[in-house]
Amino acid sequence: MNHLPVFPLFKPFNTDDINWYNKFYLESKLNPYADVHYANLLTWLNINGDLSISKIDDNTVIFRYKNPLNSNETNFLPVSKELTDDTLTKVFQYISNSKINASIQEVPSIICKRLDKKKWGINDYRDGFEYIYNVDEQLELQGSNFSNQRRVISHFERVHENNKIDISLNKCTEKNANKTIQDFIANNRPNHNTFAAEDNVYEPIVIKKSLDIAEFLQKEVLTVAIDNEIVSIVIISPLDNETISLSHIKVNYSIRDIFNYTFYQLAKLLHNIKVKEINLEQDLGIEGMRLHKEKLRPSRMLKKVTISKL
Repeated sequence: MNHLPVFPLFKPFNTDDINWYNKFYLESKLNPYADVHYANLLTWLNINGDLSISKIDDNTVIFRYKNPLNSNETNFLPVSKELTDDTLTKVFQYISNSKINASIQEVPSIICKRLDKKKWGINDYRDGFEYIYNVDEQLELQGSNFSNQRRVISHFERVHENNKIDISLNKCTEKNANKTIQDFIANNRPNHNTFAAEDNVYEPIVIKKSLDIAEFLQKEVLTVAIDNEIVSIVIISPLDNETISLSHIKVNYSIRDIFNYTFYQLAKLLHNIKVKEINLEQDLGIEGMRLHKEKLRPSRMLKKVTISKL
């Protein structure tokens, strides 16, 4: 962290920063937030290739990037164990002096507890809330909350009881895995009636970035195949020893209930390797995506906020 320029000077954030930043991320107890993990920073938050970082003090860094999901407005994202009023004052003073159109959004609410609410407008950023699922709950499917999921899985297994179903997990750096991902995405377009997603414009870019630097991101891909034909892929990243981030899940929607079945099989695999939670990330305010993620019954939500000057 000592090598970082002091705010308001910035440097590009890149793969050379992974080791020190991951230590900083864990020591600041930001896990299992996905967007401030280095894997998402280097992909989703770097869609335009302009992600840069600065040090405000020994406990706080701040990222700057243009957000294509918000009309390419500049966003400043502070990352710290505990955000201070002094930090925000410096950032807002810089924005004002620079006369740029900028905001402070998608800040993990966990770091905002000691901010003076008389000085700052701190509002929930619901579109950025991250969905957390308990692996054992998703595997056992006990209780009334999971009754629909039980029916879906049972129906899928009855329909395909005579089919050969193969589940595998491989590192994205493996040549065959990389080709599998690219071929599947090329041949299986999103179901726009269900996920009419603005993010689908950018997701192929993000996946390509992930594959280009896969050796640095520790990403793995789970595949589900029916009768030797791959019908779904899940790209996952470790956030810590007990949590994974589900970066992308792509399925062949012509097969009924394949999304739910894939998620169930992922939970089974993760249980076996002692992973406790899945971060399914945010819904971006997309109605169909939000509804689907809510129906999967998250165990909790990780809140994010926007911050403005009062």
